[in-house]
Amino acid sequence: MNNNCVQKEKIKVLIGSDAVESGLKCASTLRCPEIYAYTRKRDGKIILDTI
Repeated sequence: MNNNCVQKEKIKVLIGSDAVESGLKCASTLRCPEIYAYTRKRDGKIILDTI
């Protein structure tokens, strides 16, 4: 858990990779109470639909 997050509003971070060694590891590193990090399959249409 990263305790350095001090934002008042939740920040959403979309990671365009659901691979365990990159996307999921990155998302779990970014997560804290003020950051919502999530992954999507590395596919342009899926990512655009998510935004």
